[in-house]
Amino acid sequence: RCRIKEIARLPKALRTLPASSQAKARRFECKDAGSRKFWTVASAAKDVTYTWGRIGTGGQSKTKAFKTPDAAKKEVAALIAEKTKKGYKEVRGS
Repeated sequence: RCRIKEIARLPKALRTLPASSQAKARRFECKDAGSRKFWTVASAAKDVTYTWGRIGTGGQSKTKAFKTPDAAKKEVAALIAEKTKKGYKEVRGS
């Protein structure tokens, strides 16, 4: 695989993260009757970056800083649980 092509597919906010965090970025999609949305999350130490929007767009991003890496990990786990409960399914790299 060409690593440059994989990075180019990431939302803009995630491209600025260290390469190790980009590799750990997880993407979820929700495709139902009226919507086609995505949600991506990546963490780097104490920071968590979320990107969301319609599939096919760059979406919006937000980075949130936590006091400890463990707090960041707990936040990621809680948000993933929330998104999957709402019907989002994880998408593996193609």
